[in-house]
Amino acid sequence: MSFWHPQFLHSQHGRKHNYLRHDANLLKTQDLKTLHESILANLHKAKASSFMLMDQFTHLSTQKSLDLEQKEQSLVFSQTENSRLTAEVIELTTQVKKKDKLLADLNNQLNTLEAEKQSWNLKEKDLLNNSELLKDQIGSSLNMGFQLALDQVRVLCPDADLSPADISKSVVNRQLVETDD
Repeated sequence: MSFWHPQFLHSQHGRKHNYLRHDANLLKTQDLKTLHESILANLHKAKASSFMLMDQFTHLSTQKSLDLEQKEQSLVFSQTENSRLTAEVIELTTQVKKKDKLLADLNNQLNTLEAEKQSWNLKEKDLLNNSELLKDQIGSSLNMGFQLALDQVRVLCPDADLSPADISKSVVNRQLVETDD
């Protein structure tokens, strides 16, 4: 049975385990007043020790309660902060997904524009080639037309000296002069 059990017989236990025959003989030789004072002193020490232990227990218990309260407050703060950060991460993840989609769209647009640019560059190259061909054809046509006109003048005026005639010359004040290109 436990020492703390309400039916525990403290005096019987004490007599059996704490009161020896040698103690009885020693105590009989002592002065009753001295024994009484000694018992009171020991009871006083026991009470003082008990109060001191209870004060320490109360202090430790209070400290543990305060520590527990601080830990609970820290836990609540941590949970709140964790919830806030989780929400922030979710928001940032959503923003990143939107930005990734926008970036993908912009990359698609860029690829499309680069393809269009390449197409336009090819068209420009074709047009420049065609332009050179047209210039050559126009030059050939003009030269041919000039030669045909000279042939007609030779037929109409066989005695005319056409040696100074040149396709690159212009008539200014009834004179043939070199034209600047």
